[in-house]
Amino acid sequence: MISIFCVILLIPTYLNGVGIEKIEQDGRCKTITHLIPVQSSRENMIEVKRQVFSSENRREILWQYADPVAIAKNVSITPDSKYIWVFQELNNERLQLFDISISIPQWGFSLDHFDDPYGGIDTWSEGSDTLFAASLYDGIIDTLYMFGPGSNIPIWKKGFVSGMWRRELSFSGDGSRLILAGYRSGPPEEDIIYSFNAASGESLWTYAIPESGAVYSVDASNDGNIIFAVTRYNTYVFENGSLRWSSSNPYEACCGAMSADGKILCRGDYYGHLYTYSWNGSTYLQKWSYYIPPTAGYYNWVGSVDVSDDGKTIVIGSLETISTGDAGRVAMFDSSSGTPLWEYTDCGDYVPSVAITPDGEVAVAGSWGDIPNLCDDILVFERDSGNPIFSHSSPGSIFSVDVSNNGEYAVAGAKAVHATQPGNGGYVYAIETGYTGLQENQNIPKELVFVVYPNPFIDKTDFRFQFADDRLQKKSFSLKIYDISGRLIKQISLPAAYSLLPTVISWNGTDDSGRKVPPGVYFIRLMRGDFHKTEKAILLR
Repeated sequence: MISIFCVILLIPTYLNGVGIEKIEQDGRCKTITHLIPVQSSRENMIEVKRQVFSSENRREILWQYADPVAIAKNVSITPDSKYIWVFQELNNERLQLFDISISIPQWGFSLDHFDDPYGGIDTWSEGSDTLFAASLYDGIIDTLYMFGPGSNIPIWKKGFVSGMWRRELSFSGDGSRLILAGYRSGPPEEDIIYSFNAASGESLWTYAIPESGAVYSVDASNDGNIIFAVTRYNTYVFENGSLRWSSSNPYEACCGAMSADGKILCRGDYYGHLYTYSWNGSTYLQKWSYYIPPTAGYYNWVGSVDVSDDGKTIVIGSLETISTGDAGRVAMFDSSSGTPLWEYTDCGDYVPSVAITPDGEVAVAGSWGDIPNLCDDILVFERDSGNPIFSHSSPGSIFSVDVSNNGEYAVAGAKAVHATQPGNGGYVYAIETGYTGLQENQNIPKELVFVVYPNPFIDKTDFRFQFADDRLQKKSFSLKIYDISGRLIKQISLPAAYSLLPTVISWNGTDDSGRKVPPGVYFIRLMRGDFHKTEKAILLR
């Protein structure tokens, strides 16, 4: 049963918040969660909102999806955090689309064959528009697919001469262009850059570069006119299909990224260097370089890099050799200096994937972790601190990560065993990072207050919310409840006529048929217009 009523006082006198404590136990860092009473009243509702939604209180694995044979090699989350896009590789290869709140795929697209591990995927969203792209071998030829969220039937697809590998994809920031880059083994051997109209699939331009090195990254400016491509031996920038700038890599490169306006470039290599360049109006000049010198007789890698859209913040991941095996680090930079803001070295092994929000305030990193699983391999950081605001240890190794534009949600794709060990199977993790952007003494955004209280609960709990943004006043809203497996058990829709007054929806732990649901964890998703929030409720019997 669900009952609905409006109230003037939204928050109860005492509200259980959640505190996080880290302790050392058996040589590992353990996280313990405590319920904390938070006093509130009508007068200090904003202060309660700061406490309930602070980074210390909202951090969890929303769900995990396990595959017995395939490895989630590439993952991408839409900028608006509504969907997760996955390429399952190695066995039972397929593309999958998930809703952020549900661990059951909305749909899949079977590839029915073995592909090399370098298929490319990317996502884009803005308002009600969402696109998913994938470049993969379809069993006959190399194929570029474009999908919408509602169907696994491609909106359009393009076939290419077989032999392309290291296929890299990037949407422009405005979603108008889709850029594909790949290496074709020939003859002739060449790297090829394609630009497409993302909505129609129309080819806009193509540029072929005679070269014998793979493409390791491609990035597009916000309008799609500037394209940045890093190959093993060279670095290129294109503008409207013409070569704007190129440079021979002093060392073999393996990753790169660019700011949204095309003015800041970063390139990492297999010899421990990160090079940062800036556009002076006519060419790119090196601003600075960062170097991880050889250790234990081996060169180290800067193996992953990302740049914030505004070009002010850079994050990298590394692979380093130490006397006892392999290690890795995550380092954060202000783009004005090659001296890190901070470095985090408790990664266990290689950090093959990093991602950063457009404003540079949140970064997520995925590592292979150590074989004994003593180090967490999913790591979320705020720009100004090298202490993770969220971390998690998977059973195996993380291969790919991504983060939503607001930094509140992230995704990680994993192998079920350590990357250096034989075996298959994998995981997809949907993550609520704990980041809200709310800091003490800062202005509180107007979007929404949403609280579940009491929580945990036995007989009944209330979903208390208020839409404080009058732009949403004419939008209808819905509330859906999912169990831990992602199965929808109850839903309710209310018309736009509901006012902006605080509202309470009570739930007594039953499904849409009136049956009592078993004890456990449930996810409550509140949606209005393009805005949505998900909270967790724990039912005790």
